[in-house]
Amino acid sequence: MKKISLPQILGLSLIIDIIIFDQISKWAVMELILRPELTTDGRGLGFMDWIMNPPLRMEFISIPIMPSFNLTMVWNHGVSFGLFRDLGIWPLVIAAAAVSTIFGFWLMRTKSVFESVALSFVVGGAIGNIIDRFRFGAVADFLDVYVGSYHWPAFNIADSAITIGVAMLLVHGLFLKEKDSVE
Repeated sequence: MKKISLPQILGLSLIIDIIIFDQISKWAVMELILRPELTTDGRGLGFMDWIMNPPLRMEFISIPIMPSFNLTMVWNHGVSFGLFRDLGIWPLVIAAAAVSTIFGFWLMRTKSVFESVALSFVVGGAIGNIIDRFRFGAVADFLDVYVGSYHWPAFNIADSAITIGVAMLLVHGLFLKEKDSVE
């Protein structure tokens, strides 16, 4: 039996951390900030209620936080930028699960801490969004960054993790691959 190494331990821990952080951030934004603006009693659901009994999807709402940043509730039925939204939930869940599985196997073989972190970000983010698809039928996006009237498509922590992980994999593959490994 192969001994689990530092990159694998770190990677698996990061996947769990990213999933937890993603789900807690979605609950906090939806239930502690946005939902109170939509309800007459000004209250959202507690975390365990939100986890155990997914609420109905929240309607669109946008709250300015600072110049060039709003919390804006939108539901993404597709992948990045709403692409493939007409496919339905199952092809997107299957594709995300397949990518997560492939990257998970890659994670279990890598000797690179950098590559392990990158793979963990992609897998953790993908699983965070899969959870949303199962719970809500779409992905909860709420981070709205803009300059003037140009708005970047709304995103969430899972999306950010995927983007950072892919960028790290590119950096690793182009610049670090030969130098970065732990035995």
